[in-house]
Formats: sequence, structure tokens, C-alpha cells
Amino acid sequence: VQVMGTLSTTYGYYDEGESLLVSDPREVYIFHVLPDDTGYSAIWVAQRVPDGHIAAVMNSFTIRDVPLHDFPSFLYSANLPLVAESLGWDPKSGALIDF
Repeated sequence: VQVMGTLSTTYGYYDEGESLLVSDPREVYIFHVLPDDTGYSAIWVAQRVPDGHIAAVMNSFTIRDVPLHDFPSFLYSANLPLVAESLGWDPKSGALIDF
């Protein structure tokens, strides 16, 4: 997940958005990626699927509320809070980011 995120922020993402399931033998993450507001990079978020649960991704974003201090359940690009703030999210409000 971190490698995919790093590649997308380094080289950009140039489609409308993508939603994927990413897994290894120990864990599964839902991964969403979008172009950032500059058009040259990307923003992304990943949510770990809890043990004993299942997830389905049907070409639609399913991650909505993103807590910024719930690692490793949520991973995200370093620029996510800045882009969210530029779109009206108030970091002092205590509200979660709606991806």
C-alpha cells in the first residue's frame, strides 16, 4: 500500500479515481486514489479490513470518514489533510475527512 501510494504521489494519477483491494497473506486494505488539486500528484487513502471481516470494492469509493490518527487501520498520503483543508475541511473542528 505504501509503495502504491508513494508511486501515485511521486508520478501523479491522471484518471478520475480508482478503488482497489490490496492484500498479502496477513492483511487486506481498501485503497482509493485520486488526482490531487495540482494535477501533478495524487491523494490516496487506505483502510485496513479488520480480521474476520470481508470487503467488496465495486468501482466505487467506500472509505468515507478518515481519522488521521488511527495508524495502521488508516494510511493516507501526506498531502491529504492539506488538500482536504483547501476544499473546506477545518482541521480544528475535530471532524473526520470525508474521502
